[in-house]
Amino acid sequence: MRFVFFGDSICFGQCISPHLTWVSRIGSELHREAGTRDITIINSSVNGNTTRLALERIGNDLQLQRPDVVLIQFGLNDCNCWISDEGHPRVSPRAYGANLHEIVDRARLFGASTILLATNHLTQSDGPVEQKQATNAKGSYRARIGEYNDVMRRVAESTGNLVIDIEEEWVNGPEKAGQAASMLAPDGLHLSLQGHDFYFGVIKPMCLNAARQALQPQRLAS
Repeated sequence: MRFVFFGDSICFGQCISPHLTWVSRIGSELHREAGTRDITIINSSVNGNTTRLALERIGNDLQLQRPDVVLIQFGLNDCNCWISDEGHPRVSPRAYGANLHEIVDRARLFGASTILLATNHLTQSDGPVEQKQATNAKGSYRARIGEYNDVMRRVAESTGNLVIDIEEEWVNGPEKAGQAASMLAPDGLHLSLQGHDFYFGVIKPMCLNAARQALQPQRLAS
């Protein structure tokens, strides 16, 4: 069973030791679940990637792996508005949705029986990342994250795949408890160790369930 994480720096794990990231820790749990059965965890995530950049590398980083399960998470870079782009998102919401559809289609075509799509956490409305957005950008960075999360949910629904709603859990958990700032690294965007703990707790159950389903034929064969 091959389980691929396909995403950006939130999956890759920026600002933290590799063995402490939520993906690494879920990988350990998946190996524990598999026991003696054959399982491979591949983290095909790249810092700074948009869905457009992801499609340029999807051949080697996803299709070649022939995955059984894929977790997809992009958006924080797609909705970023740089001065060099005249305040326009790096990838528009419409293109973001189309790119996600293409990624899902290709994941399915190359063997994935289960595809998980994860929304993104929200940043602080007065955080440092807001100061880095182009002054002529439409709305706040936080608001755009929410908009792109909605696109992710619609893609999951239209393609019949499961959504891991990080935003909903974030709002009803850390934000409601006044702990959201502690979940973020000093840059106000990436995850702190506590943020990785949060992601791990939310995402692990769905990953384990997907792995159990993918491993079922091996159970029957044994």
